[in-house]
Amino acid sequence: MSDDSNLFYKMVDWDKRLDREKDFFHSLVKDFKPEENNVLDLGCGIGHHLILLASWGYFGYGIDFSEESIELALKRIKEYNLEHLLNSSFGDMRYLHDTIGDKKFDLVVCLGNSFALFSPEERQSILKQAVASLKPSGKIVIQVVNYFKNKDKSVWTINPKVFRENNGLISFFVRILEWINKDKEKVRMYVQRLKQKEKNLEDFEQSQKTTEFFAVREEDFGTLREDNSLKLRLFGDFNYSSFDEEKSNDLIILIEKKDK
Repeated sequence: MSDDSNLFYKMVDWDKRLDREKDFFHSLVKDFKPEENNVLDLGCGIGHHLILLASWGYFGYGIDFSEESIELALKRIKEYNLEHLLNSSFGDMRYLHDTIGDKKFDLVVCLGNSFALFSPEERQSILKQAVASLKPSGKIVIQVVNYFKNKDKSVWTINPKVFRENNGLISFFVRILEWINKDKEKVRMYVQRLKQKEKNLEDFEQSQKTTEFFAVREEDFGTLREDNSLKLRLFGDFNYSSFDEEKSNDLIILIEKKDK
């Protein structure tokens, strides 16, 4: 995986993140039978959540439109000896049906703000396809960043991080965000990185990666509330806290398909 495409994975403390989230996901799958129920991860990255769920015995399938991420995910799955439970492939969640065909899943997840990369029209199409891929009583979990917590700011930062690379060199990351337009429909995120050129020397090199996200809010899921076959709940974190647009860091959407 190239250094630039690996930026996100280096900025996240995955051990801490999964430790915070594991009780939430365990509560969702506690009634599932290991090695009988399956999970679909949309935007699976290098497979952190798939590997967590497979460690409990569940089948999993991940798709991502980064070929480098999929390559590393397959490598990690092999290293964990989970090939009998997990698989990942290159694919775009906007064309989910083309990737998975008529396969049905007990749990579909889309985490890490991947959902916010897509326009409102694309998100509605993704939701429709994800719901269609559910088994009876299946569940969908979507997690996006609640940018409206910062609606009164013109620019802000998220979690600066400094650490040593495996080669001993110092790296520093900071995420800088700004609203792109006055309607607050999108934000632009600049990931600024300083990396030490040589150990114990003062020279650092700077690089930047820029990504744009749509600002997703709870009313974007209003059509799901009108669907009598679905149950919709919103949370502000993975502890099932109530969502508050003024305070919550995340918006977590839990969709459950009612068993007919």
